Amino acid sequence: VLVALLLLAVNAVRAAARRAQSANNVRQISMAIDQYRDEHQHFPPAYTVDQEGRPLHSWRVLILPYLGPEAQALHASIDLDQPWYSPANLAYGNEMPPVFACPADFGLAPNETSYCVVEGPGFLFDGSNTVTNEALDTEGKGAAGTLMLLQTRDAMINWMEPKDIQAANLAQGINGGICGSYHPGGAFGAYADGSIEFLQDNLPPETLVD
Repeated sequence: VLVALLLLAVNAVRAAARRAQSANNVRQISMAIDQYRDEHQHFPPAYTVDQEGRPLHSWRVLILPYLGPEAQALHASIDLDQPWYSPANLAYGNEMPPVFACPADFGLAPNETSYCVVEGPGFLFDGSNTVTNEALDTEGKGAAGTLMLLQTRDAMINWMEPKDIQAANLAQGINGGICGSYHPGGAFGAYADGSIEFLQDNLPPETLVD
């Protein structure tokens, strides 16, 4: 009995540590997005495109310079003029910075991310378009009420891939589809003002979409 209780206590401590690390990951990513915004005067696009409008790279690649020296060096090595899946860039897929992986997601591949932005028309990230603070305020919602970043599970998205959460995914709620995590009870999200929140899996889906 004592051994079982000890194992339960150890597992609880480990789960709490994983949850804290995931919250820190979301915070670091949110801060990097904010630093990008400060430098460029707008949020990063969901993805970059070539002259024909074909998607090239995810926002995750664009914020690398704000995630520390190793991520900066990785950014300098990637050919931003070629798509993420090109022979010149594909090798960098397995060099994903640890900040993009949730420590509670044990089945995650080395090149798969646990964190996505909410992307599409009417959201903060909309294809190759960019959104300024002024445009955000004009919509009447403000940064505090705009969900920007959310955890995913079983999404199988390469961190360099221009693919993220869509409105249809949000409509499934937390842990009802790819929006969610392996933390018991919910998943971490970040808002445009930099606030971090653990979103419970019993949260009505419409509160995520609105």
